Amino acid sequence: MPRAREMLVEHQAQVLIDEARKQEPDAAASVGDAALDVIRQAAQKVLSERLGSFDASPRGAGAKRWEDVLRNAGLQAPPERPIPADLDQALTEVVALRHVLAHRAGRVDARALAQAPSLRYADGDLVRVTHANYLVYSAALWTYGQEVIRRLLGDLAPAPPLANWRENYTLNA
Repeated sequence: MPRAREMLVEHQAQVLIDEARKQEPDAAASVGDAALDVIRQAAQKVLSERLGSFDASPRGAGAKRWEDVLRNAGLQAPPERPIPADLDQALTEVVALRHVLAHRAGRVDARALAQAPSLRYADGDLVRVTHANYLVYSAALWTYGQEVIRRLLGDLAPAPPLANWRENYTLNA
């Protein structure tokens, strides 16, 4: 995330310089490339300061876990493309299950149940990821990842199907 943030700041500063060159070509030519580079660096500094400092460690559950970090680079969900509640629920479950599988030897604990109350397990149950679970969780992660890439690349990347995200999984998976 820090490098994505730097990349976006560098791009925005270059856009400002390019726009200034277009609007005032004579002034830009008289200033010269060295001075424009100093101006670009100053613009990068100002843009970076406006974004403020941040902790790049994801915390929380669901999409909020990543949205808080993405917000620091200006890549949060736009108001016209909110994350659907059922996608957020699937992301919440998969993060909780990842914790259970990686740190609890596959045994569900109270923390996971509190984080993802929609899980159909009891404290101490052994997690069994079925094929149906796999399709839902992989579609959720795939769709959310595509959405973040779309935010970064803009119109260069196709918009993933947020409304019917459950169908966005790899065939023959």
